[in-house]
Amino acid sequence: MSVKIVRIKSGEDIICDLHEVITKDEQQSVVGFQFSKPFSVYLDSGNQRDFLIEGDSPIQEESEPILMMEPWVPLAAKQHVIVRADEVVTAYDPLPEVINKYNELVEASDGRVTGEIDPVEDQA
Repeated sequence: MSVKIVRIKSGEDIICDLHEVITKDEQQSVVGFQFSKPFSVYLDSGNQRDFLIEGDSPIQEESEPILMMEPWVPLAAKQHVIVRADEVVTAYDPLPEVINKYNELVEASDGRVTGEIDPVEDQA
């Protein structure tokens, strides 16, 4: 598994298992990327409290940011999404703590990001 954070043109950061999609010709150009088990990842500022000092503008006390992850394409039938190469700005290795949280999230959902139905299950 190659867990990366990918910044796309829209400014979103996506954490996923990243794979290149290449052409079958001799040059094997990268034409896109497959995002497996993609989650939108961002830092939430948490609770901020405003303090007023007489005669001054409000001063905010900031708390430790909270790492948030949400399914990136929650209505997708499969956990693999193909993205054109020109939509990707950069990809980088996340911090070990971020990878651990991502792996825990994927394992907790049994690898299911959406409400996928196991095709083996009887629907009757």
